[in-house]
Amino acid sequence: MQTVDRLSPWLKWAEQDGKPEIVLDLEDMTFFDPTGLRAFIQAWDRAGKNGHRLLFVGVTGTVRRPFEVTGTESMLDGGCP
Repeated sequence: MQTVDRLSPWLKWAEQDGKPEIVLDLEDMTFFDPTGLRAFIQAWDRAGKNGHRLLFVGVTGTVRRPFEVTGTESMLDGGCP
């Protein structure tokens, strides 16, 4: 939860920057829980509504598994919201 509290405002700021893409490099993530997944899904939904792409790179093991379990792994494959 503590990390999400820092991530969410940053994502919202990046979304308002007017860039067509936001790239999140998750290579160094060592912990990922449902709170983080929810934050990423919410950001993905906002990206679709705001007309920009949200790209996740460097996603492996610990981070990929919750996406697979919840059926949201298509978010990791460069698809557009």
